[in-house]
Amino acid sequence: MDRRRHRPGGLQRSRPLVGHRLQVGCRHGCRCAVPGPVAAAHGGCRLPDPGRPVRDLAATVPARPRCGRHHDSSSLVVFAFLRRAGYSGRWSLPHPDASRTAGSHRTGAVCRKGRAMSAADPLLRLVEEGVVKPATARLARFAVRRFDGDADLLPVIARLLELGFEGQSLVRIEELAAELQIEQDVIAAAADWLDRAMVWAGPADEQRPAPARRRPNGLYLGGADELEQRIAAALLARAVEDPVEELERAKRLIGALDREPRAPNRLQRRAIALAARRRLVLLAGGPGTGKTFTVAHMLRLLWTCDPGRSRTMLLAPTGKAASRLGESIIGELQAFDDPELDRERLRLTAASASTIHRVLFGRGQAGEIQYLEDADLVIVDEMSMVSLGLFDALLAQIPSHARLILIGDPRQLASVEAGTVLADLVRAASRDGVPAWTTQMREALGISDDDPEAVPAAADTPLADTLVVLRESRRFRPDGDIGRLSLALERAGDGGTATDEAVARALSLCAERRTDEPLHPERAELAWLPAESDSAGVEPWLPTIEQLFTPLAHAERVEDALSHLGVSIVLSPVREGPWGTLTLAEWMAARIERQARWAPVIVTHNDYEYDVFNGDLGVRRCRNRDGLLYVRGGTSGKARSIPADEVRFDDAWALTIHKSQGSEFDHVWLFLPPLEGPGAVSERQRSLLTRELLYTGMTRAKKRLTIVGPAETIEHMIRTPIRRASGLVERLRELGS
Repeated sequence: MDRRRHRPGGLQRSRPLVGHRLQVGCRHGCRCAVPGPVAAAHGGCRLPDPGRPVRDLAATVPARPRCGRHHDSSSLVVFAFLRRAGYSGRWSLPHPDASRTAGSHRTGAVCRKGRAMSAADPLLRLVEEGVVKPATARLARFAVRRFDGDADLLPVIARLLELGFEGQSLVRIEELAAELQIEQDVIAAAADWLDRAMVWAGPADEQRPAPARRRPNGLYLGGADELEQRIAAALLARAVEDPVEELERAKRLIGALDREPRAPNRLQRRAIALAARRRLVLLAGGPGTGKTFTVAHMLRLLWTCDPGRSRTMLLAPTGKAASRLGESIIGELQAFDDPELDRERLRLTAASASTIHRVLFGRGQAGEIQYLEDADLVIVDEMSMVSLGLFDALLAQIPSHARLILIGDPRQLASVEAGTVLADLVRAASRDGVPAWTTQMREALGISDDDPEAVPAAADTPLADTLVVLRESRRFRPDGDIGRLSLALERAGDGGTATDEAVARALSLCAERRTDEPLHPERAELAWLPAESDSAGVEPWLPTIEQLFTPLAHAERVEDALSHLGVSIVLSPVREGPWGTLTLAEWMAARIERQARWAPVIVTHNDYEYDVFNGDLGVRRCRNRDGLLYVRGGTSGKARSIPADEVRFDDAWALTIHKSQGSEFDHVWLFLPPLEGPGAVSERQRSLLTRELLYTGMTRAKKRLTIVGPAETIEHMIRTPIRRASGLVERLRELGS
């Protein structure tokens, strides 16, 4: 096994939270001055001098890493605890396992003097229930002992830290009190203790956010209230009318769109017209609704009618998404075959495609502009993956005159880090899920009073006249199985609790395609194989899955193997356990690799030198290894060979839904683990089985979807939305009123 291939960017979960003289590789390929505890908590950055203990670095470590990684607030909490304690990297934190014997190895909180938790410890109960991870429990106990905290606050402190690690920016005090079955005053006391205990990194005169700040709407974690305040102010300042220089010409061009061979539909034309009048545009829609096609029309119009503000930058949160955005938009623009389209402008725009991190904290691509300060038009794709911290940094660097177009699907998985930015912005620009428009803009765009996709804006609609939601999908037929199922999920509560009617509708669609045959007919879009709730694993379906990969595994040439990468994929919402991707991958490797020529791989880190990005798919040789990866992706989109020792990658016999985000496949096998029985998920995994995860997984399919799993799991996921409290909408309404 190639060691480089399986080397993670941060610490593996099985390793201690903090260890001796930490050396942690940054996910972003940098060498930031951020200590190991932060990296351990968040997969972050490497010590500048691995030979020095953390306490010697306390005075030199900045509050923000040089790579610009926006470590979430709880990562800074980890560092603050350890920095104040003078942590030297020689201790371990107490393990919350009371079953250790006296003769076994025991870890201590401070210089090995700590005690393990007792069986009656309420913190241990939270760990056993999966509400708090063991590492977080060890950190909380260490902090309380080190800083003379009240032991009664331990469960609350541990839960607050865990919520921060999970991406929560706002905690509703009444909900947390009900969850932990405690009084709200205890939560307030824990927040006050956190404020007293923390000493934030950075210069003494630097303004530092409080780790847990009480507000009327809840408890903000680690500066999230300041982030929301800045984001709301920046968006409201940009949500103004800003017509193009040649507005009358723009009107004529929009009116002529109906005569084009590939004419935009009604909502797409509305979005194009909006881009000619507003400085901020939100373009939302599901897979195949024509978001990229619409943005290409926007660019064509803006370049033509506002030539003095044409320097464009294309951004996305991941390298793969940025590469795909550039390829797709330029491909659409070239398909227009417009003689007035500036070909040099096309080339420069294609070269500008970059990740947000790279353009903020490094250098952009080799385009006309390399820095956001020089841009006239900024387009950001996959906004659902953008966190609060990253969006705040982005808005701070975009010049005030520049147009900003934000694109994404608010029903997909949110950012791994804090916030649900896109979903919040869509809510702030709509009423009851329908875009809100002022009377003035309705008249300007010719929107009728009875238009179902436009409602009158109310006084509490701060981002009115900015949102268009595309509904018509060209990928899924409206009467097709996948299209009907995705629509049912879209309507299932809109981020809230799904109604019984919505759940019944989605389950009935699955029941219509219930089958016991592993391979359903080519004409069928959807098949549901209802695994029993007590099924222990995926073994019964392995022979069928093996058939899916046979063309790739036994291809004669590398080009043939690469051509099969987008045909079939096996997805699971979990990584570990009998139904996890690790188990699936191990089984597939054991069954196929002995005779196979090729194995699928997925790149796990951006590498700009070799022009490959996180999420790019490729193949490697199973026998007679040549030390090479063969990948099709990057900015060129061409197949090429790369030294395997220089790129981080994993086998891709099976992927988690998170890793598949941004990719598409002809046929998706979606394995959903049971909730009960021998193969059941843990309590921790169960909390991650959400409607957004199901929606993201099933919409990776372009032609066929096979769901394997019990009905109970499907129903649970439909009824369980991602629960992340946010105050961004409230902040927008406050500032906009």
